[in-house]
Amino acid sequence: MSDNSELQTIGETEIEYRELVGNSEYRWLANRMALGYGSEGIPVYRRGAIRDFTERKLIEDQLRQSEERFRSVLENSVDCIYRYNYHTQQYDYASPSCHDTVGFSLEEFLNLTLDDAMYTIHPDDRDRVKSSFGSLRPGVGTEIEYRQRDDEGNYRWLSNHLTLIVDEGGWPLYRYGNIRNITERKRVEQELQQLEAERANLAARQIKISETVQRSLLLTPAPDAYPGILTYPHYQPAFDEALVGGDFYDIYPIADGLIAFVVGDAAGKGVAAATYTAEVKFALRAYMKECLRPHSIITASVSA
Repeated sequence: MSDNSELQTIGETEIEYRELVGNSEYRWLANRMALGYGSEGIPVYRRGAIRDFTERKLIEDQLRQSEERFRSVLENSVDCIYRYNYHTQQYDYASPSCHDTVGFSLEEFLNLTLDDAMYTIHPDDRDRVKSSFGSLRPGVGTEIEYRQRDDEGNYRWLSNHLTLIVDEGGWPLYRYGNIRNITERKRVEQELQQLEAERANLAARQIKISETVQRSLLLTPAPDAYPGILTYPHYQPAFDEALVGGDFYDIYPIADGLIAFVVGDAAGKGVAAATYTAEVKFALRAYMKECLRPHSIITASVSA
């Protein structure tokens, strides 16, 4: 509780203090006092009005603690959190992490005009960012990704989550933003896209090679190649991915009056299966010239 100097000087004052009520509870009280003067101008009495504002004081303390916690979160966040004021057309708050996030010092960031900020956006992203700013609606969060040049002239990929605050008439008051540096994520995404493109190209080349090998395994002999024998191939895989595999057939003479007709299938699909099948097909031809017993031929082919 303060002394009575103000009361003595100007004749009235208000003081706030805690007073013990009962045995254990302190209450916050505000005592507004004023002096009453006699006919000679000398104070003769003091009147006062005491009010209990404990509840208000508790709410103020809670708000202060909440603000301190909120500010602690802002100041320790790795994201750049800011507020743009539409009335002043300036940024009136930015968290200390802005330099690490966007590459501008806190002072540089707060002094940026909207035109200045737009000028640092990559030309290919600028119209899209302007459109996103212009289409903001209260209560609807919007997230945009764009490239922005830092104070060293390098572009960074940023993600900006935007929220619009309006007044009672619906006019914009503030734009809150939460900016995150996603440059590393974009780099990884680009590398994954390149790897996927390379994988797709490799797969396409493998399919082309496999199809070439497959066609060589399914050649159709001329209609008059073997009098009395008519052949017509029809290959139907169980599913599209199996169009290239180890299936084959072959027909050729092995001795006077003898014609070999071979149908085979190697497990698997793709270049490896088709290549292995081609080796087996031509190995069988070689073995059949030496031996006409199917069992012996197959055993020799497997052993090889």
